[in-house]
Amino acid sequence: MIKWAIEEGCRIYDFRGVAGVIDENNPLFGLYRFKHRFDGDYVEFMGEMDLITKPAAAKIVAASQEILKKLR
Repeated sequence: MIKWAIEEGCRIYDFRGVAGVIDENNPLFGLYRFKHRFDGDYVEFMGEMDLITKPAAAKIVAASQEILKKLR
């Protein structure tokens, strides 16, 4: 896909945004590192956020994720 984008003259090509703090503990750090090897820039686009429609469920998911991180 990257080769195609270059051949087509794309100035910007993004597999997926890397939102948040760039830290080795961030689950998306591997994606950041991969993109950085292509001399990509860290760009955070507006609109990259979670829209929480069920706050109670979101709290349960967040707590579960923290527990799983600690268990790893």
